[in-house]
Amino acid sequence: GRWKHDLFDDNANRGRIGQRTSGVNSTTKLLIANLDYGVTTSDIKVI
Repeated sequence: GRWKHDLFDDNANRGRIGQRTSGVNSTTKLLIANLDYGVTTSDIKVI
Protein backbone atom coordinates (compact mmCIF):
# COMPACT_ATOMS: atom_id res chain seq x y z
CA GLY A 1 0.00 0.00 0.00
CA ARG A 2 0.84 3.66 -0.09
CA TRP A 3 3.15 4.90 2.68
CA LYS A 4 1.58 7.33 5.13
CA HIS A 5 3.49 9.37 7.72
CA ASP A 6 2.00 8.77 11.14
CA LEU A 7 2.41 12.43 12.17
CA PHE A 8 1.07 13.99 8.97
CA ASP A 9 -2.35 15.66 9.18
CA ASP A 10 -3.56 16.47 5.66
CA ASN A 11 -6.50 18.55 6.93
CA ALA A 12 -4.21 20.96 8.80
CA ASN A 13 -2.58 22.20 5.58
CA ARG A 14 -5.60 22.62 3.29
CA GLY A 15 -6.07 26.35 3.96
CA ARG A 16 -2.41 27.19 3.45
CA ILE A 17 -1.84 25.79 -0.03
CA GLY A 18 -0.39 28.53 -2.23
CA GLN A 19 0.94 30.58 0.65
CA ARG A 20 3.98 28.35 0.96
CA THR A 21 5.03 28.72 -2.66
CA SER A 22 4.76 32.50 -2.83
CA GLY A 23 8.25 33.02 -1.37
CA VAL A 24 10.05 30.26 -3.27
CA ASN A 25 12.88 31.46 -5.48
CA SER A 26 13.16 29.63 -8.80
CA THR A 27 16.95 29.42 -8.39
CA THR A 28 16.73 27.50 -5.12
CA LYS A 29 18.46 24.11 -5.18
CA LEU A 30 17.99 21.15 -2.88
CA LEU A 31 21.05 18.97 -2.30
CA ILE A 32 20.21 15.34 -1.63
CA ALA A 33 23.15 13.18 -0.60
CA ASN A 34 24.09 10.00 1.25
CA LEU A 35 21.29 7.89 -0.22
CA ASP A 36 21.26 4.14 -0.65
CA TYR A 37 22.31 2.99 -4.12
CA GLY A 38 18.83 1.50 -4.58
CA VAL A 39 17.12 4.92 -4.44
CA THR A 40 16.09 6.01 -7.94
CA THR A 41 15.36 9.41 -9.46
CA SER A 42 11.67 8.55 -9.51
CA ASP A 43 11.82 7.73 -5.77
CA ILE A 44 13.18 11.23 -5.11
CA LYS A 45 10.51 12.88 -7.28
CA VAL A 46 7.81 11.18 -5.19
CA ILE A 47 9.27 12.68 -2.03
